[in-house]
Amino acid sequence: MKIHLRLALLSLVVNIVALGGATLVWNAGYQEQRRTELDERLRSQATALALLLPAPGQTEPRRYQDIAETLHRQNGNRITILLADGRVIADSNVPWEEIPGLDNHALRPEVQGALAAGVGRSERRSPTLKRKMAYVAVRWGPDTAPIGVVRSALWMTQVEQEQTRGYQRLLLVVLGALAFYTLLGYVAARRV
Repeated sequence: MKIHLRLALLSLVVNIVALGGATLVWNAGYQEQRRTELDERLRSQATALALLLPAPGQTEPRRYQDIAETLHRQNGNRITILLADGRVIADSNVPWEEIPGLDNHALRPEVQGALAAGVGRSERRSPTLKRKMAYVAVRWGPDTAPIGVVRSALWMTQVEQEQTRGYQRLLLVVLGALAFYTLLGYVAARRV
């Protein structure tokens, strides 16, 4: 094998190792950042709704369901409104007629977190919808006497699709850089 081919192969191996290592480090940070952005989007949506919701008794109960369904249609997130005792009074993904039959949500981790600290988060399978979801819940009402919790959620398939798109973009960049550096290494090796 000619020396310029050996140098080009060596350059290729070095570039694969260097780009692979850099890609792994960058990707971990990028995915964490994307996850934080999705989490923040859910939190800000739930917070805005909690600030705007009328207290029970100031509106018809059905109005909460209409609000949750409208927000769901606008952005695709699941919206759930609960009282402080865990009773669900609205859920964008459950028909109004079925709301009274839903399980009490008081023991759900994101609900407990919201009532205790103002914000709660969890990733788990929804017992109601039978799908894995990412939840962010916020306290509704004053800290000392909360009315309840407003929860916004995304299906984990949506989160995973975001991650897959990120991986695809990253792969294209890495392959392009690898091709460029391989060609550069080959040209440089030919001059030796």
